[in-house]
Amino acid sequence: MAIIVAVDLGTSSIRTTAYQITGETVATAAQEISLQVIGDRVEQDGRAIGATTLELLRQLEIQLGDRAKEVVAIGITNQRESTLAWRRSSGEVISPLISWQDGRGQDTLARIGGEGGADAIIEKTGLAMSPYFSATKMESIVETTSVTSYSDGAMGTLDSYIIYLLAGATIKSPVITDPSNASRTMLFNIDSLSFDEELLGLFSIPRRLLPEISPTTISEVSVAKGLPFSGVAISSVVGDQQASLFGQGRFEVGATKVTHGTGTFILSNAGTIRRRPHGGLLESIGWQIEAPDTPSETIYVTEGTVFTSGSAVRYLRDNLSLISNYDEIDKVANEVKDSDTVTFIPSFSGLGTPYWRRDVGAAIYGLSASTKKGHIVRACLEGIAVRTTQVIEQMEATLDEVVTSITCDGGLTRSNLYLQIQADQSNREIVLPNVAESSSYGAFLLGAISVGVLDKAGAKELIQFRKTITPSNKSFSSNQRRQRFEKYMERHLAKVMVTTS
Repeated sequence: MAIIVAVDLGTSSIRTTAYQITGETVATAAQEISLQVIGDRVEQDGRAIGATTLELLRQLEIQLGDRAKEVVAIGITNQRESTLAWRRSSGEVISPLISWQDGRGQDTLARIGGEGGADAIIEKTGLAMSPYFSATKMESIVETTSVTSYSDGAMGTLDSYIIYLLAGATIKSPVITDPSNASRTMLFNIDSLSFDEELLGLFSIPRRLLPEISPTTISEVSVAKGLPFSGVAISSVVGDQQASLFGQGRFEVGATKVTHGTGTFILSNAGTIRRRPHGGLLESIGWQIEAPDTPSETIYVTEGTVFTSGSAVRYLRDNLSLISNYDEIDKVANEVKDSDTVTFIPSFSGLGTPYWRRDVGAAIYGLSASTKKGHIVRACLEGIAVRTTQVIEQMEATLDEVVTSITCDGGLTRSNLYLQIQADQSNREIVLPNVAESSSYGAFLLGAISVGVLDKAGAKELIQFRKTITPSNKSFSSNQRRQRFEKYMERHLAKVMVTTS
């Protein structure tokens, strides 16, 4: 029976998983990876990530034993926007992997905005002007490393480097990316599906450094001799949030999913045409399929981002010691009946949709002498739920489609209390997929489609759901808490404006 290997290159961990073509997991290997944070600079070690990926694939191959010969394809999904540079002739890494969370580049964006370049960026890319995207990271690499001095210099998002590495790390190894990742660089025209010369000029990025564009379903790339799964096709590559959308079967226009990772990412399938969203929402490419037995399609997505969610829970654990792990969230929060007077604004990495403000930090309001740790934990969950609901409501307005239910994955789905708070705040059903690792599952499905062992209809049949959470009778209380949250948010933003002016 055919097996597909999914490689999930996350922000906090790397996971390799072998799936039978019927969707069952056969083997898995995973390892956490480190992150260096200094002020607004957030970096990772690209060389170490590459080595870890190869080691996990080797472990997976050993686990599979004789069944390793049944592996017919490898699908890759990755943290988006994070960028590094290397040499094509040797694989020598010549920059850190600058994380999507990195905040450098504000001065560059202010300059471009002052020169009238903002309209071109927004119109051509569908993105907001933010250092969240790759362009300012790439400009920093160009300015601070020797990448442009090498005739074989290369620069791209993490997927490009890992594909190059798996293909042998030689001058002949392909340097490619797909539209789902390229559309997150702030350099990619989502109408022409190509890197845009005007945008490259705004950031002084030489086109020769960047990857070639391949469909999400890659063809004619395979793992090099001597590496784990040598000779196996590298059959797909897709950004992690788009992979999650695909892995949850959100194939219809308006179908919406929420992923709670380090941040929260809300994506809606926008179909085959641009929607030009408003209200701080983004527009990207979901996937581009060109494969046997499946009609070719390029799908757009509308996206909203809450930069801080899982990282807020980790703050409760690591900095305040209010919980020791995710499994304690409900236990601690249920020690109190509500959040009392406490409001938690989750913004350790700034505010995403609709504000796009990197200068706004997190805050806890309403503390009193009677505040207990359960109040703070509940308020944190409520803050994440309110921010998520704000984005979902904007999705509906943009797509002119009613979002009646939301599929949801990620670490916070382990908290039944959070899921209920989210259902109550949004007044929508929350549906959980059978497979918790939706990004990995999406990479598996796209990889299988690429080599023709599944078609899209067959992929849809494999996607099952295990649980539905419906809104309770606490909608009035939820509405009050949202009003209180938005009051404190307005006050918080006003304070930041005074401080920075």
